[in-house]
Amino acid sequence: MNDRDKLREDRATRVQTFGSDNTADFVTGSRAQILLGSIDDKLEKLVLAKTGQSPDRASKATILDALWLDFKNIAASARTIGKTEPAGFSAPYAVPDDSTEKAITTHAEKLLGILEDSNAPGAEAATPPRKKPRRPPSARNSSPSKWTPISSPTSAPTARHCATRTNTTKAKTEAASKTPRPSA
Repeated sequence: MNDRDKLREDRATRVQTFGSDNTADFVTGSRAQILLGSIDDKLEKLVLAKTGQSPDRASKATILDALWLDFKNIAASARTIGKTEPAGFSAPYAVPDDSTEKAITTHAEKLLGILEDSNAPGAEAATPPRKKPRRPPSARNSSPSKWTPISSPTSAPTARHCATRTNTTKAKTEAASKTPRPSA
């Protein structure tokens, strides 16, 4: 049985369960009751037919064919993305020349290595941890409360900035709540 047949069997089983749970709702001898009875018969025959079959096991050839098809799809996607990316983007994703087991497994391992974030072509190298900004020489002897750090474009707001922003927002909210509202 393939996946489609299994889905059909599941659907027929759900209909059978519905019919047995709601038997009292159907008129005796009605068309619905006759059809539900035929589903019962067909499901019994299906169970008998399934007992003689071996379970679904994919052969090595089937798995290799599926991998080969996946490689073709990945290569096609890489070529499409490569049209807007720098030259050579799609080269590592190209399909191997032959479809032997060794070539497929080697290419699969290569793709797994490429698709990890750290090894992706065009991926930027990991950025080193950000160091604390150095204080200018004139500020080295001054107290920390007078010193304002030099912010970089990638720096996040500090706790002091957030607290100031929060206090300003609270003050505006309090001022707005104290102003009298005009009555309608």
